[in-house]
Formats: sequence, C-alpha cells, structure tokens
Amino acid sequence: MWGSEWTCGLSSMHEWESPYYEPSLPVSEKSNPLTRDIDRASSGCIVRMLQACDSQMFLEEAGATYQDPRDGLVVLSGCGTSGRLAFLITACEGKKRVLFIGISCGLSAPFVAGQLDLWLQNPQVYTPVLVGFNPTHQARDEPIPGCSFTFRSVVQRMEELAKSQKAFLINPAVGPEAISGSSRMKGGSATKILLEVVLSAAHTHPSLSRKHGGC
Repeated sequence: MWGSEWTCGLSSMHEWESPYYEPSLPVSEKSNPLTRDIDRASSGCIVRMLQACDSQMFLEEAGATYQDPRDGLVVLSGCGTSGRLAFLITACEGKKRVLFIGISCGLSAPFVAGQLDLWLQNPQVYTPVLVGFNPTHQARDEPIPGCSFTFRSVVQRMEELAKSQKAFLINPAVGPEAISGSSRMKGGSATKILLEVVLSAAHTHPSLSRKHGGC
C-alpha cells in the first residue's frame, strides 16, 4: 500500500465512520485508514495520502442552515497561543451585540469551554458559536479544575439554545487526521475554510452592506 501504486478507495474514505472502528475514540483522535502506513510510505506516496485525507473536508454533507447574527462585533478565540492572544486583545466593552466564535477542534479545550460558559450567562449581549470536528456526544466530559461544568455540559446547554438560534454549533465530522490527534493539520484547514465562509456571508449580508457601505 505504501508503494508508488497507492490508491484511495471509497471504502477507505468511509471506513472510519463505522461504529466498530476505534469506537472508544472521538473522530479527531482516531487513526485515519487513508494514512495507516504513512510512516513507511515514499515521499510521493505521503503527498497522495495527505491529499486524500484533506479531500475528506470537501465531501458533501447535509446540515442545518444558519442565519447570520446581525449588528455586532465578531470575536474569534481558541485554546492555542494565537487564539488566546486574539481574545485578549479584543475590546468588547460597550458593544451591544457580540458574536463569539470559540474554536476547539476536538470539543475539549477548557479555555474555550470557560468562555462559552460565561457568554451563555449573558445572552442579551453575546451569541456563542462553537466550531469543532467531533459529534457533540464526543465532547470531553472530564471535570475542569475549579469549575462546576465540563465541556460536554456546555455543549448540551448550547444544543438547547440552538433550537431557538440563541447559540450555534458548527461541528462537521471531516474524518480523522492524517497523523492521529494532530488537529492542527486538517482541523486547522477546515476551521479556516469554515470561518472564511461564515465571515464572507456576514460581510455581504444586506443589512451590513447598507449600514457600512459594503466595507
């Protein structure tokens, strides 16, 4: 499989979706069948494996249609250094509406869960959005030191609010990473694609165009 004739079949593309495939692991932590032998592959084969793995981000998947929150500041935050700095330098004071987008590829980061919990307590100003790539039932359920909630309990509260569009969950399962658990790879790419689509839609929204002249 690691030779020059390596090919990708649909059976491999969807093997990870079987309930019997590494059932104890969330999607973002599973090994990807497409890159199972990447440690023994030639350089050319590695490139083809990574290409096939990335292509899983573009498989058609039916999902809900979300309406763009209007008239507010957009804040992006994540658990890495860049995500934390992006949040810390954001000025929300005095804003009437804030769209907060918390990013945690594995639905597991305590830093993001804490922020979402805070914003859920102030729905008059904040609309929380969670971006990740595991099914919600696979969100981390381990206790967070000093907190009375887990990431999963925060997600469950958001699911209830999502029914009335007071919170939003964007969590397509795009398949396991090429290197197990390395969410900075495909997870990072999928995050960039999602945010570009969301922000582009907000940028071209008629109400925003009229108010800001399309800028």
